[in-house]
Amino acid sequence: MPVKYKLHPNPLANGDNTYRAIVNFDATLGLQQLIDKMEEAGSTLTRPDIVAVLTQLDQIIIKALLDGKQVNTGLILFTASIKGVFNGEDDVYNSNRHKLVLRVRPTARFKEQIKTGARFRKVVSTEPTPVVTSYHNLYNLDADTLLSPTHTAQIKGRNLLFDRSDARQGVFLVPQQNGTPLTDDTPIRIEEVSRYTPGEIIFRVPDALLPGQYKLEVKAIFGTNDLRTGTLKKMLTVE
Repeated sequence: MPVKYKLHPNPLANGDNTYRAIVNFDATLGLQQLIDKMEEAGSTLTRPDIVAVLTQLDQIIIKALLDGKQVNTGLILFTASIKGVFNGEDDVYNSNRHKLVLRVRPTARFKEQIKTGARFRKVVSTEPTPVVTSYHNLYNLDADTLLSPTHTAQIKGRNLLFDRSDARQGVFLVPQQNGTPLTDDTPIRIEEVSRYTPGEIIFRVPDALLPGQYKLEVKAIFGTNDLRTGTLKKMLTVE
């Protein structure tokens, strides 16, 4: 499998039209996944044997480092250093002034194997933007296209986090007529938000919201000042 990468505008380009590559990791392999790979490769050890060996290896590496040794696994070099200033030749380690720092770095052989063996594939770059995937009326659970003034509602999606102190950002209800925004009406910003995370927002529908149709939007700034909008596909209604 190739190493996938995306191109993004270079923030240090000073106006030049240059881009930087960011590796696109499509998975993270933990210990269990690595053991799966060993079994797929036909290891003669049983899964409990592999777990026991790896657990013991971890313990041996930690013990060696605590005993003041370096450890070279062939792939990774484990070593340590001490940060802090010593007041003269007779000064000794003091945890209030000094700090032991663990350093982990790939060996030269490891880096060369990855460097010479890597193959690359460019994938399409997509800019992060709010994505609203669903709306739920928490007052009337059977009415997921209905806005109920004075009651709470929930939206779910991705990249929903925004700066609540910035009036340009947040959850907005845009009045509609036959699917078209009403040009004379300003979008209504939701002011009462009880929960907001990148994947979920819970808010109180405004008390004085007039009957009619509304589009729900989430606006958030990405980068230094790039305001982007995510829109719920279905229309919401106040009866």
